[in-house]
Amino acid sequence: MARVATPLWVTALVARILEDEGRRRGPVVDWRTRGRVERNTTVRVAGVAMRRGEFSRGQWDLDETITVWSVGRQFDATMVLLHELAHWLTRAQHTRAFWAKTWSLYARHLPRRYWRYALEHEGEYRAWSIDAAAALEVPRARELIAKRRAARASRA
Repeated sequence: MARVATPLWVTALVARILEDEGRRRGPVVDWRTRGRVERNTTVRVAGVAMRRGEFSRGQWDLDETITVWSVGRQFDATMVLLHELAHWLTRAQHTRAFWAKTWSLYARHLPRRYWRYALEHEGEYRAWSIDAAAALEVPRARELIAKRRAARASRA
């Protein structure tokens, strides 16, 4: 996984978010590329076909560094960057406050056509993510909450 110069769109996005949040200093963003992971299994997330392992991923360190491993799909890398910035801004793991911040960043900086992708991707990750999305009236979030409740009720 190669370290590369942070793309200009990333630097501009981080600067815009810091200004919106009233922050003078931001995290160090360490941008890397991930080689394609060649696997035969293809999955669909919100209508987007991707091979397993082709998702970008990220990490927030307490030492003020956000690392993003990008696979080349800008919308996916943007979502990962926003997710990690929410960690940095809230100084929290996957709490309700973190998910509220994450979805507020998605609502402001992720094109609406990718909200379904974010909802399905993050919804698999944590149920609180769907709750935060529903609070912002993200389409399909309430439907997913209803399905989750029905599944719980059927197990009881």
